[in-house]
Amino acid sequence: MRFSKKTDYAIIFIDALKQSYFSGGFESVVDIAKAHRMSKLFLEKIAQELREEGVVQSHRGRAGGYRLVKNPSVLTLFDVISIFEKTDIRQRMKSLNPDIRCPAAKLVPQKKRWTDIEEKIKNIFQETTFV
Repeated sequence: MRFSKKTDYAIIFIDALKQSYFSGGFESVVDIAKAHRMSKLFLEKIAQELREEGVVQSHRGRAGGYRLVKNPSVLTLFDVISIFEKTDIRQRMKSLNPDIRCPAAKLVPQKKRWTDIEEKIKNIFQETTFV
């Protein structure tokens, strides 16, 4: 399964911030970007989206940066992935109208298997926290 670069960076960013939840301190986007060889500007955009979703908090100034506001032992990969990934495997096999059955259903007997696989993957992401 492939995720967007945004999702990859967000997961790395949150992992880098997990200690900030317990310490209450703020971490610099510049430091995190350097440590993980990421674009500072791109990481800043991701941080802003996470802030808008209530996952991180920002603080300006000399001791500013970002900190995690959701407990990393409760925050799951699925929570983060859901912010940045808007489609799932089943979307590729569904009709655009959810009330109409997929026209390829008879041609794709594996559709049920894909649904089961996606559900198992989703469960793994929902059970995987940052601690």
